[in-house]
Amino acid sequence: MIRFASKITNLNFVFEEGDLQFTVTFVSEEPVSAKNVMAALAQILRVHNLMLLEQENNVLIVKGGMVNQIPTIISSDLPDSQAGNSVLVTRVFRIKNAAVGSVAAIIRPLTSKDALIEISNETRQLIITDITTNVEKIAS
Repeated sequence: MIRFASKITNLNFVFEEGDLQFTVTFVSEEPVSAKNVMAALAQILRVHNLMLLEQENNVLIVKGGMVNQIPTIISSDLPDSQAGNSVLVTRVFRIKNAAVGSVAAIIRPLTSKDALIEISNETRQLIITDITTNVEKIAS
């Protein structure tokens, strides 16, 4: 899976070989985007208590809890912000016509177990940190 992901995304993966002692089969009947490959890889690694950390064109695979990283931030207030090939993103949503807490409760089941959902009632913003594909689905 790592060689496949590297070829599709044009990223370098750095990992401890002993951490990746499991087999994964990835099958798709259609062409797979780099974003979908990275989302699948992130989920597979989470199951094995591993996580991805991005650093320019390199992706480090480390044991969960060893290191944290600030995810890419996406907001309508930051016009040039976009996920690109980021695995993990934080997106700020401005809620206009609903209670922010109610929206958060509805969205919670759509996120990963480790996702962060923060509510700012004063600014009517919902801040979600999760894998890119989940955050994009929530945005749509």
